[in-house]
Amino acid sequence: MNGNIQVNVGLTDQEVVDGAERMARVLLTSLGFKFSGEFVRTSSNPRAITAWGAVTAMLEEYNGTDLISAVASIESDELASAPVESPVIAFERKVTETLQAADGLKVVFSSMLQERSKHNAVYHAHSGQQATIVGVGINPEQEQAWDEEFLPFLKVRFEDGVEVAAFGEELFSQDERFLALHTAVTGGYAVARDLPGAFVGPYHLAREGSEADKRAYFAALNAMESITECEQAPWTPMEFRVSGSAQRTSV
Repeated sequence: MNGNIQVNVGLTDQEVVDGAERMARVLLTSLGFKFSGEFVRTSSNPRAITAWGAVTAMLEEYNGTDLISAVASIESDELASAPVESPVIAFERKVTETLQAADGLKVVFSSMLQERSKHNAVYHAHSGQQATIVGVGINPEQEQAWDEEFLPFLKVRFEDGVEVAAFGEELFSQDERFLALHTAVTGGYAVARDLPGAFVGPYHLAREGSEADKRAYFAALNAMESITECEQAPWTPMEFRVSGSAQRTSV
């Protein structure tokens, strides 16, 4: 029987990382340093960083073990198995933060409505006037007679005390606080509607979306780019028009 035959027992990524952690701790102890942290690999202590780097290099040199990839693999598994944050909580947190910053901010209202009906009269009468942001309409359970499909909107108050619900496309300001709020409110809905399931909003997603849908929403919400300019449309006030921008045709 050949005594030189070696049996290669494959280790899982978790076993590789756990073994490397033990090696790093032994190395630190031999250097007279008692490590008390949870993981050597995530420590910001210079000695721990050096020890982990040494173990990484030794394993690579000894048997070609790719410790960096093993760590990345288990961290990916941990992320995938972690509880998914509710789309509603993630969305409302962004809205709350930006609304607090924009509370009381003055914007210009310009109605996109064309029909001169009695119902639309209040909007036409105040079109072109300044208004103050006083709230948002995002949760279908809290907005009477509003279906999630027709949300979201912002609530504004005019100088005569009249309050209306206005869509983000009807409000105009170059203030970064408004643009951030506009992004959080409308973008949070847009992200849900762009998912493969075509959810009507984050509340619909929370009720009927899969874990994968919710993870995709959370990732897209965090990567969402901020709106940098006001709506460019036929109802856009002249002072907010951007030269060369294509305008949407109203319906």
